[in-house]
Amino acid sequence: MPSSPCRLLIVDDHLMLTQSLALLFAGQPDLVVVDQLASGTALLEWLGKAVGAAVPADVLLLDLHLPGPDGLTLLPTLQQYPQLRVLVFSTAASPELIERVAAAGAHGFVAKSADAEHLLESIRRVHAGQRVFPRAPAGPPPRAAKLPSHCCACTAFRAGSGK
Repeated sequence: MPSSPCRLLIVDDHLMLTQSLALLFAGQPDLVVVDQLASGTALLEWLGKAVGAAVPADVLLLDLHLPGPDGLTLLPTLQQYPQLRVLVFSTAASPELIERVAAAGAHGFVAKSADAEHLLESIRRVHAGQRVFPRAPAGPPPRAAKLPSHCCACTAFRAGSGK
């Protein structure tokens, strides 16, 4: 593990979440929040203030659903900052999306449904240079249950909309 504290940049458009994360991280002696931003545009402006490619953060905790450019759109741009390790933190967690995030250059992915210990461990591992992605479950995907045809949400899901 790196000996210096991990400097975190949080980018999420939900103020309650970013404030809660900052409180969680404040209780960790090896983590320091350097800033909290609420949009893709604010992130690009923040990065634009960095001198050259020297960014005053080690790990970027990035939501995918942001105003302005979204997280997935930002990932290729973030590769211009090789010392900034990107950990995507999102409610959307389909295997296809996680593959896209990895292919676009993220160093890790944590679902927002994860517990605090998993998030903290993932941040530390990404800071240490590891890639952190959920493993695909072994074996075939679970079979869909038979659902009544009168249920609107279930019918839409069965039809492939996923909602």
